[in-house]
Amino acid sequence: MTREEDVYVSLEDRVKIANDSKADYFLSIHVNAAGKPGDTTTAAGEELWVAKGDKKSLQYGKIFIDWLDMVFEEDPHRGVKEGNLYVNKYTKMPSALIELGFINNPKSYAYFSSPYKIHTMSFCLMIGILNVIHEIYKEGRK
Repeated sequence: MTREEDVYVSLEDRVKIANDSKADYFLSIHVNAAGKPGDTTTAAGEELWVAKGDKKSLQYGKIFIDWLDMVFEEDPHRGVKEGNLYVNKYTKMPSALIELGFINNPKSYAYFSSPYKIHTMSFCLMIGILNVIHEIYKEGRK
């Protein structure tokens, strides 16, 4: 965990915490937005970002995103994408940044406001993480 309360931690500090911990996998969890602040949007769906050219992160990202498809089955799957987001680019372990939907989409906002649905999403995040960790350790036993 890079934080346990709602305080800002810089991107550099997030990477440092992850690298210093010698974690096997780094996951940065976010909620997306589209348009200008205060706008509503019809944009919907989850997406997962990994560092460009990082084959392990891409492999694990595909395992992970399948679990979130169960939560967001009605929303479009925006896919696993490669880019150069800071936390993915500079962590020393396989990593992903997940966008869980769009906070300024009224349907998504209602979803994020439901304790039951937050619990369901958290459960699927946990199962996705456990499946990635299982794959990491399975590969380590070869």
